Amino acid sequence: MLSSRLFTIGIMTAAITACSNESTDAAVAVVSEQSSNSVTNAPIFKSPAGVWLISSKLLETNTSPEFGITSSIESKQLVVLEEIGDGVFRFHECGMNIDVDYATTKLVQRGERLFDQGAYQDKRGEVQYSESYKIEFEVLNDQFLNGVLLVTDQDSNGSYNGIQHAMISGNKFSDVGSLSELTDEDIASAFAGEKINKQSTNEAHSITCLASSKIKSDGTNNWDSVPQMVRNVINDVREELDAMPADINANGAEEIAEDGVSRDESNQVSSW
Repeated sequence: MLSSRLFTIGIMTAAITACSNESTDAAVAVVSEQSSNSVTNAPIFKSPAGVWLISSKLLETNTSPEFGITSSIESKQLVVLEEIGDGVFRFHECGMNIDVDYATTKLVQRGERLFDQGAYQDKRGEVQYSESYKIEFEVLNDQFLNGVLLVTDQDSNGSYNGIQHAMISGNKFSDVGSLSELTDEDIASAFAGEKINKQSTNEAHSITCLASSKIKSDGTNNWDSVPQMVRNVINDVREELDAMPADINANGAEEIAEDGVSRDESNQVSSW
């Protein structure tokens, strides 16, 4: 941060009185030069808006006295980072099935840092529960991105505890605001033959995310004790990843969206 020093009128008056016009001019020249250098040396932060090629690994645990599940989702994604206001951004991630509603999450830029967090408590039911999320990215030189997503979901009586923790890294792929502006060759080069099986669209930006994701779940003590809702979500994700075609491209993503397979950002909140 730039800091400035304030000189009192008395000190300035004494300095002017004690010095000749020539020395005063020299002092002004020095001050002007110092001010100019301070501005020149100040860090300049560019907007990180555009398309990013990111890799991520999400680790998730769901536990209760009856069961315990450990899941992981590894993903490579082309993701739009959209600037929705001065220094405010939206992250259109689609490949991790993390419990965050990206349509309402607003990342605020502070220098090289993008950040948002929130929490919610429900005290209406017989069993109270609380949820929280934290998203933090660091963008270096407008070219490299590293970050973390953390989500918790807990019942107050200890009957359920869910934690999602994702590590993300990537690099700037393009300054465009939609994946539909990329060529099929661009997309193919990004994924290098990996199967694209997740995608999202919206009305304003058409295709906002394409992802290649793999899910693995294990560690349950008794699968029959796992709530049916949790089992359904895990199985649905597996089936969705297996069913998507391997030769999807930008035009193909639009066709799939029309068939109803895609997930809009407004529906990104999952149940597990």
